[in-house]
Amino acid sequence: MHAQQRPQRLPGPGPVRRLHLWGQPEPEQWLKTLNACKDLQPPGTLSADRTPEQQSASLKFVQCIRDHGVRDFPDPVNGEPLVDTTTIPSTDTEDGTRILNAAMDACRDLGDAAIESQP
Repeated sequence: MHAQQRPQRLPGPGPVRRLHLWGQPEPEQWLKTLNACKDLQPPGTLSADRTPEQQSASLKFVQCIRDHGVRDFPDPVNGEPLVDTTTIPSTDTEDGTRILNAAMDACRDLGDAAIESQP
């Protein structure tokens, strides 16, 4: 698996970097990593519950991702990750992952709205 890190601004304190993955991590290792970083997750990401406003924004984000070529991007389910590549069959290939990364970049503002903390 190859990884590339690029800075990305996300809501919350401190610098955050986005990890681009080509290929799939082993599910057991991925879950272990997610659990180790659980306290650092912004609201609305991974397994955090989203507010109604965040869930509405999540639907717009998902439609944007689909419009940018990831047709098999699943509907957002509250309480489940907003982006989980293990549920997106097209990301099983390097090209599919690149298409997802490009879509994520194009839909960044909508993604930010989906995970923003509500006042």
